[in-house]
Amino acid sequence: MRYAIGVDLGGSSAKIGLVSERGELVAKEVVPTLDSPDPVAVLEPWMVAVEEMCAKAAAQGRRVEAFGCGVSGYLDPTRTVVDQNNTAALDGFALTPWLERRLGLPVAIDNDACMAAIAEVALAGTRPGERILFVTVGSGIGVVLLVDGQVVRVMHGVTGDAAHIIVDAGSSETCPLGCYGCLETVASARAIARKGQEAAETGHSPVLMSRLRRTGIVTSKDVAEAAAADDAAALAILNWAGDWLGVGLASWAPVYEPDVVLIGGGVSQAGSEWLAAAEASMRAHGCPFFTRKIRLRLAALGNQAGMIGAGLVALRAG
Repeated sequence: MRYAIGVDLGGSSAKIGLVSERGELVAKEVVPTLDSPDPVAVLEPWMVAVEEMCAKAAAQGRRVEAFGCGVSGYLDPTRTVVDQNNTAALDGFALTPWLERRLGLPVAIDNDACMAAIAEVALAGTRPGERILFVTVGSGIGVVLLVDGQVVRVMHGVTGDAAHIIVDAGSSETCPLGCYGCLETVASARAIARKGQEAAETGHSPVLMSRLRRTGIVTSKDVAEAAAADDAAALAILNWAGDWLGVGLASWAPVYEPDVVLIGGGVSQAGSEWLAAAEASMRAHGCPFFTRKIRLRLAALGNQAGMIGAGLVALRAG
């Protein structure tokens, strides 16, 4: 059995996994992201965790053959330099050669949403000619089109950055890339957390107000947990975000013409009402010629997809 280390490199943490060639996640660890302007200082805790995982794998008779890493943002044609990364220290950093020197392993780098999409499709399988739109909803929103299991790459190594379509042109809210009123400002985990914070501060959500007093912050996960406890304000926030996501899905349908839409990312665990709101909105707003055939469902791998995809891509490249 062949093994690789797969890393999902996020803005708040790195999810690190030991992945088999069958897509099994044998071991995993989460390492927080260090707030530093120095890319090496940011990478060092992750690399220590990777090296420890490699050593443990070797002690169990599992030799790590390659390293894969999913990153936010874009990649240059050589898949070496990351652009528009959500960790400022890594923006413009030549990540691939640094990793190869540090680890002494073949390294495969790709966009994090692409890695997650590859894992989902590889393990689920596709029909010949099937068009799958993978949408990962987390702190940002990633959109990847796969046809016959292969990523369709339009610009900067990705399908496109479709989450930055403008859906609320009069909005004063901006996303990290500077768009006003794009889909990320109303449908992402950041948007849900922002609305949750407002509900806590105004007292509209007793559950979130209590959470804010205890921790000083409200996250999208807090909103989902409050909604699960039947907090009316939290439920309204999730329905609001789901409705906006449906607007995005309706807008993408005539561009990508997917047969299947897979929804992944951390927000995908928010509950059935959020997903139902997204589907209802998609069908209400979209052109029926394109939306009526779409099968919408949750991705199967949850927040493990990025790690598994990174490991699989690394092994395929090796």
